[in-house]
Amino acid sequence: MSRPEYLLLPATFGLWAMVMLLYIFCSRNACNFLNWWQTLFLGKNKRLIAARPMTRHTSIVTFMEINTMLWTCYLLLMNLYDPQLFGRESPVTFGVAFGALLSAPYVFRKQLHLQSWGANIRMGTATVIVFWIAVEAFNRTGIIGKLIAHPSEYPWHWVVMVIELCFLAGKIVKDARAKKEKK
Repeated sequence: MSRPEYLLLPATFGLWAMVMLLYIFCSRNACNFLNWWQTLFLGKNKRLIAARPMTRHTSIVTFMEINTMLWTCYLLLMNLYDPQLFGRESPVTFGVAFGALLSAPYVFRKQLHLQSWGANIRMGTATVIVFWIAVEAFNRTGIIGKLIAHPSEYPWHWVVMVIELCFLAGKIVKDARAKKEKK
């Protein structure tokens, strides 16, 4: 472990799991990530189990969402950087960072269509946190400079990049078709 906060974070995993269980099984929310998990775990019963939304003041909801996202991202990065799991130079670490870099503008595009201030602020902070995963990982590993200087030494990183770009292109085409069919 290279940073002091990484000594404390593994001890918080149980508390993080409890908070995530609360969000996944007990609340309706506008977070695409949590909605995806709810659909995955609950399927058609999603509306029954998460029938009562946790509606509170926007600032409290935003505070909890920011803390949960930051916590999740720190746990993710801590595990990615751990040399016994993946390590800093791993294609998996690069894939997560590059995926975050690609998804931040996609989330921002969705944010532009939001009307309310509360939802816009929450989506804006989520966009920045997702983008910062890429910035932090690229800065810590220095992988972008290495990829440009010595591309042949990192073939799996290039494969990951191409796969993620193809996935993003497919998602954009799928969304465009769905939008066209709605009209």
